[in-house]
Amino acid sequence: MIELGNDYTYLLAEKIIPGTLNPILHELYQSSYCVEEYFQTYIGPPELFRTIHLFHKGDLKHVFVFTIEAKIAILQNMMSEIPPEDADLFSKIIFASFPELNAVQITSSYNPPSPVATNTRMVKSDTDFVIPLPESTEAYLSMLGKQTRKHIKYYVNRASRDFPDFVFRKQNKLEITKDEIRKVIQMHRITLIRKQGVNILTEEYERKIGLFSAHYGMLCTVEMDGRTVAGTLSYLVDTSVFLHVLSFDYNYAKYNAGQVALFLTIEDLINKGYKKFHFLWGDLEYKKRFGGKAHDFYTYLIFKNNKSKLIWDIRQFYPRTIHFKNRVVQKLGLILNQRNQND
Repeated sequence: MIELGNDYTYLLAEKIIPGTLNPILHELYQSSYCVEEYFQTYIGPPELFRTIHLFHKGDLKHVFVFTIEAKIAILQNMMSEIPPEDADLFSKIIFASFPELNAVQITSSYNPPSPVATNTRMVKSDTDFVIPLPESTEAYLSMLGKQTRKHIKYYVNRASRDFPDFVFRKQNKLEITKDEIRKVIQMHRITLIRKQGVNILTEEYERKIGLFSAHYGMLCTVEMDGRTVAGTLSYLVDTSVFLHVLSFDYNYAKYNAGQVALFLTIEDLINKGYKKFHFLWGDLEYKKRFGGKAHDFYTYLIFKNNKSKLIWDIRQFYPRTIHFKNRVVQKLGLILNQRNQND
C-alpha cells in the first residue's frame, strides 16, 4: 500500500487476474462498459490492462482499469462516475508511477473535468438519456406525456388484436441464439442504410455482440405473422440496463413495432426491479418521449505539464492548418485558371 496524502492510499497492479475484478466493478460502477468481459471483447487481452485500487481512510473508492498507448494512460472505466478530483488523483499516481507518460485520458465519464483546471483538453462529449425506473408500470406511464401514454396503449393493443399469434419473447445470456441476434442486427442494418446510406454493422461487430451478450445480454423480440418484426438488445449489470440495439421491420412500421418492443422491454425490466435504463448516446426525440433524462458524458485529457499540452495542441492544430492551406491554394489555382481562360 502506497501513501498518497490526505488519507488516500493505493495499490498498483501491473496485470489483472481474469475473473477477480467483476464483483468490485459491478458494485462501484454498474456499467456494462466497465466489466472484464467488455474489456476483453472490445479492447484487448488481459495482459494489456493494469489497475489502481484507490482507498480513502481504508475504504475502497475506485478500481481504475487502464491501458497505455502512445505515452498516454487511457482510463477504461467508461460510462462511470469519475469526479474530477478523483481523476486528478488517478493522473497524479500515473505520472509518479510512469514518468515517461505525457498524459492521461479519462474516457466517457459522467463527470466533466474541473472548470478551473488548466492542464486539461476536452476530446469529445455526448449525451446519454437515462430513465429512472419506478416500481410499477403504472408509475412509469404516469411519468410520460398524455399522448405518449395513449399511443403506447393503442399500438400494443392493436398488435395483439390484429395478430392472434403476437408474441413478446425474452432471452437472457446463453439463451440468446446467433440466429436471433442476426435478425435484430439485420433490421438495424436496413435502418442505417435507409437513413445514412451506409452499413457500419460488420460481421465482426455481430460476433462481438454475441460474445458479450452471453454474459450480460437480454434480447427481447416482438413476433407477428410468425416472424421477428422488432427487437431490443440490452446489457444488464446489477440494477442498471444499457440499451445497445433497438430495431424493427419497416414492413410493420404502421404498427410502431419498434416502440412496442421498447415499451414491453421497459415494462419487463420494471417488473424485475431494475432501477436505471440507459438509452446511451444520440439525442433522438423518442428517448425523451419514453422518459429519458439527459446525462452528458465526457472524454478528456489531463497533461503532465504545459509542454506536453502544447505539443498535443500543435499536433491537433497542424493538420487542420495544412488542410486549410491546401484548400486556399486549390481555390486560388481555380481562380487563376479561370482568369487565364477568360483572357
